[in-house]
Order: sequence, then structure tokens, then C-alpha cells
Amino acid sequence: MGEEPKQTVGSVKGVYWAVSDDGMLVACKVEDPENVQATPTEVTRSLLKNGITAEVDLLALTQLIEQKNTSGAVIARGEAPTPPTPGKIEFYVDPSLLDQSPVMDESGNVDYKSLKMFQSVVKGEPLVRKHDPVPGQRGMDVFGKTIPPKEPDSVFLPVGDGVEILENGYLGVAAVDGAVTKIHERLCVMEIFHVSGDVSYKSGNIDFNGSVDISRDVLSGFKVKATGDVVIRGVVEAAEIEAEGNIEILGGFQGGGRGKFLAGGDIKLRFANDGHIEAGNDVVVQSQLQNCEVIARNQVRVEGGKGTIVGGRVRAENGIVTTNLGSKMGVKTTIQIGMDRDLPDKIEAAREIVAATAKVGMVNENRKQDLQAMMASLKKSQEAEIEVKDTVYQGVEIVFPGASLEVRDAIRRAVYYTEKWKVFNRSNE
Repeated sequence: MGEEPKQTVGSVKGVYWAVSDDGMLVACKVEDPENVQATPTEVTRSLLKNGITAEVDLLALTQLIEQKNTSGAVIARGEAPTPPTPGKIEFYVDPSLLDQSPVMDESGNVDYKSLKMFQSVVKGEPLVRKHDPVPGQRGMDVFGKTIPPKEPDSVFLPVGDGVEILENGYLGVAAVDGAVTKIHERLCVMEIFHVSGDVSYKSGNIDFNGSVDISRDVLSGFKVKATGDVVIRGVVEAAEIEAEGNIEILGGFQGGGRGKFLAGGDIKLRFANDGHIEAGNDVVVQSQLQNCEVIARNQVRVEGGKGTIVGGRVRAENGIVTTNLGSKMGVKTTIQIGMDRDLPDKIEAAREIVAATAKVGMVNENRKQDLQAMMASLKKSQEAEIEVKDTVYQGVEIVFPGASLEVRDAIRRAVYYTEKWKVFNRSNE
């Protein structure tokens, strides 16, 4: 004859026991306080008979019977598996320096002369090492069945172009002399193109698969394009600068209405006049933005003590900070959160289209995804603020999606936000 099937519930002379669904606990309770006759030994035997091998807490079981506890108590537990120790990545270069943040002194002023542009490395220099995770220990349920630990998350060596992988995939070293940068969260070594002097007729336009370091100015009419970062230690005139990474200008930007900056990451410079500036992350200016068209997918910050935005249009997804906004002359200046001031109307129109097509069984997934993306963008805009640390002058227009405010009289210190399709100044509250 075969073995009797094991039970997950049972009753012994007025004492009821049950195993939890996950097999990790055994609980008991007295069913009828007037007729309970079981002893701890009898309950334990019943558990063993049904294959429960976990150690029984005899004290808890005895107290439960003596006190005729009808609420129940846990009398046996399995052993949970221990979690694994995660694998880790050890950097031999400082990843924080790859963010290319400017140095700030004790007074909070940005020192653009002390920028850490790159981390230079030589061929064969170790960059990053992978350490394997440590597996967890097995557990056991109340029936003595082994419970495997959670599989540890695998770690990968975060390296890209310009890095050689050694030691069976555990060590990344520089494959060339160059500069370490991060692209899509992977360490890469870029060979830098150095321009000793101006970008002019002498150098011609530059289109480089890597990073570019220009020691002087970029003259009007020339173009610089790089798959890495661009650093210019002088002034940019009415030129075009494009980088998949960051753009750093130690001088300023005299755009002349024709100059253009386009970066996948940050754009940082001392000042900008009459130019187009578009960044995939932040635009950071030390002193002044004047008559510029600015787009930042994250924030715009004019950080200097007398930092000013005057004229033009400045748009950012997640916030704008400046010391002064506009000018005493009332120059028309538009400051906007979000890329589209009519976004609420477009969302409503998209909702109507999605609803109408759904009624006739023609659900368009692309339209639904577009609607979700617009709603996410609107939510971000509703959480963003425009902060002015000193003065907002007349002639400034504050714009949020679906709401705007024209400043008619100069005011000191303002933090603008939107609520219920209106613009408010938090400093007045």
C-alpha cells in the first residue's frame, strides 16, 4: 500500500491545527474550550504523522491548551531562505567626476575656470571591475522541503567603446589613450580631438567621433559636431555647436541671431546673447541670457549673483531658476514651463478621439500611447516651479500649460507655480 496522503489541516481532541498556504507556519487553536482534551504530545504526534518535521514550540502549544485559546497561536515555523548578497561594480575612476559639474566656492559662486572637463587615462589603465553576487542560503518549510534562495541579480560590466574587457569579463581597461566619459550609463574612453587655437578657416569645420577640446574661439559661420562632449575655452560667435554629450563654454555665446547650440546632455556657459540653445538635460548660465531661444528638457538655471534672463523665450520641463527676470525697460520676456502651452487642449482633443474610436471598436494603441505621454508631460509641468531670487520686471510673461500671467509691475522674490489652470506666486501666500 502507498503512503497516506499528508494533510495541511487536522484536529486532535478539540485542538485544531493548520499549515499556512506557503508551508512556512503551523498555527493551532482550541475549537471547543469546554471539551478540549488533547495534550501537547498528542498534537505533536498528529503533526509528525502528517509529515510536519519543523520543531514545535512546546511552550506556546502548552499555553494554548491550558488557556483554552480560541484565537490561535503559531507553534512551528519553517526556515526562510536567506537573501543573496548583490554583485557590485568597483570603479577605479571616480564616476561623480564624469558628470562634469563646475567647482563652487564657499560663497556659492561657480568657478568655470576650475571645471573638471575629462578624466584622462592611458591605454591599459584599469577602469572598472565586476564582483559576482554571493548566493543566499537555502530554507526549509515545515514539511522539511527545501526552499531555494532567490536567484541573485546578475551584474554586468558597464563599459562601451574604447574599453577592453579582460579577466574573463571581470575587468575593463582603457583600450586607447583618451578621456573617460559616460554614455548611456556605460564607461567609454573617447580619444579627444584638440584644437590649438580658433575654429576658423585654418581648422575648417569639425565633425569628430569623440570629444572635442577647443583652446580658443569658434568664429561665425563654422560648425563643430561631436559624438562625445565639446569644450570651448573661449567665445562662440554665430556658429553651430552640436554634441551628443555635454557642451561647456568657458567664455560666452554671441549668437548674432544665427548661432545654435544642441546637446544631448547639459549646456554650460558664462553668458549668451541672441542665440538658440537646446539641451537634453540642463542649461546652466553664469551671468545672463539675453534675447535667446532656450529649450531644456530638465531645468534652466542662471546661477550667478546678478544672473538675468531678459528678452527671448526660455522653456524648461522641470523648472527655471534665475536671480532677475526681465529688465527695467519692460523688455518682452517669455518664461515657460513645458514645451507646449496648449497641451491641455491637445490632451482633451486626444481623449475625445480615443473615446470615439473605442466606441466603434477601433482602438488605436499609438494614439493611446501619445495621450499617456502628453498626460505624463502635463503632470511634470504641474509640479515644476519658476523661481526668481531678486526681481521680476514688468513685461515678463509667465507661462504654464493651460495658464499664463503677465507681470505688469516689478516685484521682489517670486516663486511661480500653477494650480487649477491659474498661475500663482508662492511668495505672496
